Amino acid sequence: GIDDAPAVCLPAASEAPTPSTPIDVADLERSWDRLPPRQLAEKRLRARLSHHDERVRSEALAHLCTHPVKALLPVVLDRLEVEDLPTVKASLIHAAGLLGSDAEVPRLAGYLSHGNPRVVRACVIALYRLGGDEMLPMFLTLLARPDPRVQEQAIAALLRLGPDKLLAYVITMAKSSREEARGRALTMLERLGTPAVEDLVLDMLEREQSDRLIPREMFLLARTASPRSIGLIWVIRRRRPTLSEQFQL
Repeated sequence: GIDDAPAVCLPAASEAPTPSTPIDVADLERSWDRLPPRQLAEKRLRARLSHHDERVRSEALAHLCTHPVKALLPVVLDRLEVEDLPTVKASLIHAAGLLGSDAEVPRLAGYLSHGNPRVVRACVIALYRLGGDEMLPMFLTLLARPDPRVQEQAIAALLRLGPDKLLAYVITMAKSSREEARGRALTMLERLGTPAVEDLVLDMLEREQSDRLIPREMFLLARTASPRSIGLIWVIRRRRPTLSEQFQL
């Protein structure tokens, strides 16, 4: 039953709620025994998702994620609109990603602007499951968010799409006149590790004026260990003697 389901979508132990009133929803269901199975399932899920105890709501979603029933999607979406607790909201989004279709993309995309990283992560995963590679431009907007936890979740999601699909968008950021955008591009390039990275970083380093980004670009080039990259690194070190202390070949 729902109350015995494995904790698939439950919040972390450190965020577990303090004990409250005993969990008992049986009294909400006694008049439902003669309902058709679908109506009965909807009523049971609505009762659990509206329960005052977070544990009841989380356990119901854990069961639903383990045993998805697409007909229950409207119940999940209705509760998503009014749920206040971020951990439960994230589980609702995860469930919507499992039960829904690309028709739910516009509705779920609104939660990319949520202030809680867990909610944003659940949204990214759900949107990619529903919309695939077309979600990439939408995810890239998260890299501009000031919260590093949100940026990390966006990067993790972007890397799941594969380096070839991602590189074109990273090139655009790498050529930006804004230092912040170039820094985000470097963060992605440090994780991609593709052969195409060398040409792009060489181009960045030749034009770079930021003392904060130059060492990162030099370290990234040094990983390629090509003669061309090493040669440019030596040239940069001669131009900027202060880099010699922090960057040794």
